[in-house]
Amino acid sequence: MAAWTAENVSLKLNGVAVTPTFTKDANVATITYKPAGFLPSKSTQVVTLGYPNPAGQPATLEWSFEVAEYRGPRDRQGPSLSRHPLGGGQADRRRRWSYRCRGGSGLRLRRRGRRGLCRRRDLPQRRHRRRHADHCLLPKLRSVRASSAFWANSPSSNNGTRGYQAHVPWDNANIYFDTSGCCDADITRINLSIDQFPGYTGDASWWQQWHHFAFVKAGAEKHIYIDGQLFHSGGGGPLKTDFTTLLMGGGPSATENRMDGYLDDFVIYNGALTEAQARSLSTGAAPSSIPGLIAHWDFNDLPPANVTLKAVRSGANVTITSEPAALPAGWVLQTAPSVNGPWTTQAGATTPVTVPIGAANAFLRAAKP
Repeated sequence: MAAWTAENVSLKLNGVAVTPTFTKDANVATITYKPAGFLPSKSTQVVTLGYPNPAGQPATLEWSFEVAEYRGPRDRQGPSLSRHPLGGGQADRRRRWSYRCRGGSGLRLRRRGRRGLCRRRDLPQRRHRRRHADHCLLPKLRSVRASSAFWANSPSSNNGTRGYQAHVPWDNANIYFDTSGCCDADITRINLSIDQFPGYTGDASWWQQWHHFAFVKAGAEKHIYIDGQLFHSGGGGPLKTDFTTLLMGGGPSATENRMDGYLDDFVIYNGALTEAQARSLSTGAAPSSIPGLIAHWDFNDLPPANVTLKAVRSGANVTITSEPAALPAGWVLQTAPSVNGPWTTQAGATTPVTVPIGAANAFLRAAKP
């Protein structure tokens, strides 16, 4: 039987020869290839493997796959990923949700049933094992609570499809960094109390200022940087490859683990930041100045106008009002039967809107398409 080697194995993507990585463990050969960029959304990709058959003669094996869908408005750098502002509160007869995003000062996350967060839906699935990754963000909190700064859902990860997640902090003042599940030390989780950070003042006012956090997965290592300084390091197993959604300011769903504060400049890299790069970003360097940028949401493209929705029970109805009552130019009111849509634009952009109690769930948002 002819042995497979790096010299007699080849790979093509859509008929074009590519250079794969060939490894072998005893009689098991592994051939991997990492595309230079994202493959087109919903496109069909054809893979052709060349190899020697048992007689040593050239043979081929061909198969195809469809790339996961990713779509929506393009946010700064990176692929076209959907941005969906979602609201808090229980989807029941007494209360409906609302949100508010404010341009120029980050994404505002509201509390007591009116919080908002942004969800990135239909993340492109990478067809290779990712060993390096990085998430950076700027949070500012009104209060410390049991919450998540972000949550990337991976269906094959345990504990709530916890593929890539951080608590900044949890209500016990610990910073947690989870990958590919939770909560085995130096396998899926590293954590440390914020009290161990030299720059932490120990009072609530520290959280009410902007601070830069970077969560880095570098092969078998994990690092947390705060304001450009290495805060904590530990070990970690391989990252999953089946990421589907990313929620900012909470997770894994739109109603769980909400932050009470703001997020700004959320950045994802396809590679591990160094401490020098984390320091550069924390002092204001453009995210595009660091190689490997996948996506950057600065929230500056959000409309400068503030729109607040309020839901109040009135007899047998829930009445939703807005401030201002007549929405600013370009804004619309949209309704949906669930937080995932489909969203229908209403004929007018003026409240109040009345929803009968006892009817099916109804969700309302003010949006600027």
